[in-house]
Order: sequence, then structure tokens, then C-alpha cells
Amino acid sequence: MRLIGIFATLISSFILSACVHKGPNPDDPYEPLNREVHKFNMAFDATFLKPPAKFYKAVVPPLVRLGVNNAYNNIAMLPTVANDVLQADWRYTIKDSWRF
Repeated sequence: MRLIGIFATLISSFILSACVHKGPNPDDPYEPLNREVHKFNMAFDATFLKPPAKFYKAVVPPLVRLGVNNAYNNIAMLPTVANDVLQADWRYTIKDSWRF
């Protein structure tokens, strides 16, 4: 009896999924624009962002890079601390603001 119910559910699921109708145009109407923007972004990255990043990585010692990364991580905690304050979660406010 239970096996028949499972089988009936599966069969009805397959039958109902065949009834799904796609719209008249499932393609992205903005695809040409998206492709041009992506091409621009890739060129901008290769021209203006990668060279300074490679230079920074080649010149700055790993320990200094770690310190800079930690400083940015601390700055990124500010919205979390603000959220803790707005939620009146004082335990996490103290814990998260201890990094400053």
C-alpha cells in the first residue's frame, strides 16, 4: 500500500512536470550588452588592476601584507559591531569591538 502511494507520487510528479510551459523568449534580451560589459571589465582588470597587484605582491614582504590584511579585516568588522549594537547584543558587541 505504501509502495503504491510512493509510486503514484513519482508518476504524478513526472506528469505534472511535463506540463510546465516556458515563456515565448527564454533568452536574455540583454546578453549582447552583458557580453560587452564583461569584455570591458576583463580588459580593465588586466590593464589597471592586475599590474599594481602583482607589483604590490612582489615588493611588499609577506609579514607587512599580513598586517595590512588584518587592518582591513578590522575595518570590515565595523558593520558587524553596528549590527550588534542595534540588536542590543552586548556580549557580541564587546567581543567584536575588542579588535579595535
